[in-house]
Amino acid sequence: MLYAARKRIVEPVFGRMKRERDIRGFLLRGREKVAVEWQRICLTHNVLKIWRRACGAGASERG
Repeated sequence: MLYAARKRIVEPVFGRMKRERDIRGFLLRGREKVAVEWQRICLTHNVLKIWRRACGAGASERG
């Protein structure tokens, strides 16, 4: 049940990051630098979600 829930909750977010934003790997090396890069990716992902919801942009893309 936990694995099935993960497929519905977590995996679509990673899929969208890979497909829509073309994020396939990290540009930096080292645990600390990758952590900062990941935080920036998540931050921009969430800001884009807020912006799309506020502006109504991307409604046709969700299909």
